[in-house]
Amino acid sequence: MAKKKADLLLHPVRMRIIQAIMSKKPMSPLELLEVLQDVPQATLYRQIKVLEDADILRVVSTHKRRGALEKVYGIDQETLHIPDDELEHTTREEHVRYYLTYQANVLQEVEAYVMSRDPNHYKEDGFGYWQTPLHLTEQEQQEFAEKLVELVQTYAQNEPRSDRNTVTMATTFVPHIKGESS
Repeated sequence: MAKKKADLLLHPVRMRIIQAIMSKKPMSPLELLEVLQDVPQATLYRQIKVLEDADILRVVSTHKRRGALEKVYGIDQETLHIPDDELEHTTREEHVRYYLTYQANVLQEVEAYVMSRDPNHYKEDGFGYWQTPLHLTEQEQQEFAEKLVELVQTYAQNEPRSDRNTVTMATTFVPHIKGESS
């Protein structure tokens, strides 16, 4: 049986490879090793191969390095979409496992940031987290989601530059079950 797209994407090391390439743009395995210093080289190469075989990573260029041909990888954003039919056939337990993997990845980024910065810099760096209930009709929820996606896509298209900082925005929408207090 073919591996589910969610299993390919929501893996601790593969998520970090994808995030690194998305933040820095195309990268070679050696550049990825510099960014993901805690990931063993063999593990990194193995997970790059998994992503390449699944057509999530694509070779955007090659160059000679010490006599060997080194690949530089990029990502087409469209390959990161998990198909609706796959989501519809995902078990509750799989959803929980995927979400835990996603949150662990976010937690790792938060921990790395918090442990490396003085708390006096958090506000100026734009670090924060919050939770707020939204009271929306189905139409309002759809409009909100569309506007949020449009806004995020506007800025997600920015190229990395020396005058820009990379920030991670991690979102979760959790509908309340009818009858639960908000």
